[in-house]
Amino acid sequence: MPGALLQVEAVDAGYGASRVLQGVSMEVGDGAAVALLGRNGAGKSTTLKAIMGIVTAARGRIRFDGAAIERLPPHRIARRGVAYVPEDRGIFASLTVEEHLRLRPGSARRAPVESLYEQFPLLAERRRNRGDELSGGEQQMLAIARALSCAPRLLILDEPTEGLAPIVVERIAALLHTLRAAGMTMLLVEQNYPFAAALAERVYVLGKGRVRWQGTAAAIDRRPDVRSKWLGV
Repeated sequence: MPGALLQVEAVDAGYGASRVLQGVSMEVGDGAAVALLGRNGAGKSTTLKAIMGIVTAARGRIRFDGAAIERLPPHRIARRGVAYVPEDRGIFASLTVEEHLRLRPGSARRAPVESLYEQFPLLAERRRNRGDELSGGEQQMLAIARALSCAPRLLILDEPTEGLAPIVVERIAALLHTLRAAGMTMLLVEQNYPFAAALAERVYVLGKGRVRWQGTAAAIDRRPDVRSKWLGV
């Protein structure tokens, strides 16, 4: 893909002797939004962890902005401009909202905290609240704001709407659409098919650790066979 910011090439990865990913290849264009879809256990989260260096790729190459990153530790990948919002959000119970947003060790790229509060006015109201005093939706917003605090070139999100009330999902959707319109490159794993299809311009469908289908979000809407077999929708 011309202008690809992220390239994953024939990656095998897993946990111990268990090989979860088998020859996974995908690309994310600079400024594009890409969704990685599939049933539970398909290998979606493992793909994100392999990109971030949390899981080591046993085979294959991962390139970010043309440079190989598959052997780098997570903190060095983050310093190159990749931000990761994990499925469990990674919020510290004892730290306040403001402390989360100012805690950016080793990052040369930083967004002013006040600019983050402009994007997340609810967090501005909660700036003195600890992580364990926030609702699930507020924690998810904080996790995204913390990722954006490092002014990333690529934002990776793992299940950003999981377990959230519909009104919170709408707020997250509005935020991500605004980021996309501003040119943020995004890769997301999402079980909420309508949410993902509305945001992403390109879709990769994983099944049993392999890419089973790829194409535009519009094209997968015309493939009920793919959605039924690999997504269950």
